[in-house]
Amino acid sequence: MDDSQIQRFNKLSSEESRHFVLLYFGLHCFINNIRLKRICDKNDVEDSKWKDILFSYRYTFRFAAKGNRYPYICYDGKSKELNFFSDQDKRIEHINSFPADLSPLIVDLLLDAVKERIDLEYTKPLLELYGLLKVKKNYRFVLGAGVSLEYGALSLKDIGTEFETKVDRLLGKGTTSNIKNDVFNVGYGEFQILKDIAIDDYHDILKNMISRLSNPKDTDTTTLAAIANVIASQSQSLEKQRVLTFNYDDLLERSLETLSMKNVKSYWGVGAIKDEANIAVLHPHGYLPKSMASPTEFDKYKDSVVLTSEEYFAAYASSRSIAYSMLYEHLDETCYCIGNSVTDYEEQKVLSKHFSDCPSSFHYVFLVDEEDILSRTNLYRSVFLLKIGLIPIWFNSHGEYRDMLMDSVR
Repeated sequence: MDDSQIQRFNKLSSEESRHFVLLYFGLHCFINNIRLKRICDKNDVEDSKWKDILFSYRYTFRFAAKGNRYPYICYDGKSKELNFFSDQDKRIEHINSFPADLSPLIVDLLLDAVKERIDLEYTKPLLELYGLLKVKKNYRFVLGAGVSLEYGALSLKDIGTEFETKVDRLLGKGTTSNIKNDVFNVGYGEFQILKDIAIDDYHDILKNMISRLSNPKDTDTTTLAAIANVIASQSQSLEKQRVLTFNYDDLLERSLETLSMKNVKSYWGVGAIKDEANIAVLHPHGYLPKSMASPTEFDKYKDSVVLTSEEYFAAYASSRSIAYSMLYEHLDETCYCIGNSVTDYEEQKVLSKHFSDCPSSFHYVFLVDEEDILSRTNLYRSVFLLKIGLIPIWFNSHGEYRDMLMDSVR
């Protein structure tokens, strides 16, 4: 930090200062792969949970700014106190110390983020963080509806329109919108309404969602095919792998089959991941494979689907709920969120909670805007995502990041 940045830091409120330090120290640890495994309870010596250094130790970061009278910032993880020290202060001798190596661009980004400023210069430090993505090898995927669109899947918005149209036909035009506004005030209302008033129609739409999908081929050049190739490449060095997808379909599993991948297993519902396969594909929102065309097979899977308001309540009710726990545990390794806009409120809550618990655990989200990456909306969105532990990487097209994924396995 240079003098001007320290002056800006000194003007932050106590809450803003703490938020800045958590982001700054967390990014430093993330960049340098600093995460310590330590015992949480002296009576539980086998505890395998990861705990970040910020919550248990006093750490000092040294800022080598010229003319800086107080080049050391000490953060106490237990008391959450922040202090500045000079070179002559003997107290720093008893504190773990290492240099802070974030660039001035990133420091400015974080200072602006905690003040919720919007600045066109955000793209520069984000591109610098993007450079880290290319060197990280052990990472996981968190996939959303976007990766299935190229196989004929509908977006959640289009699915919602289909459900809303069906409800309006049954109850009268505009009824869905009125009930959603008066009862739910959030998404998933149209799904809940149709399931409550016409469950057979609800199930028919679920079946059609899956039956419309085309079959993956080994010659595909889709985003999902690129992801499958990355997973296949990782399997050469990783004995166990996990992929989390919020999609109901088994397109990823079938894409992996085209690459002759063995021991791929899908997990959904209660009690998942007890006997993990070489490649575990997690479906926190339920599973509807192509094979469920027959009535008996559909009955096997239909109750796993998380789509209505009530189903979301149950899936994210507590840290032990299936969707919540699946996602939270999956975030223990660096993740790439692809085809996933991260606009789901429940997903955001889990990400925020995990980042609060593990401030050095950052993840990447791939975002596309073909018209204006530097729009005010995108810049604000970037700041919001960074504050819940997601490093947004913007592309001008889906083809750009698809090519990047393929390049990584060549």
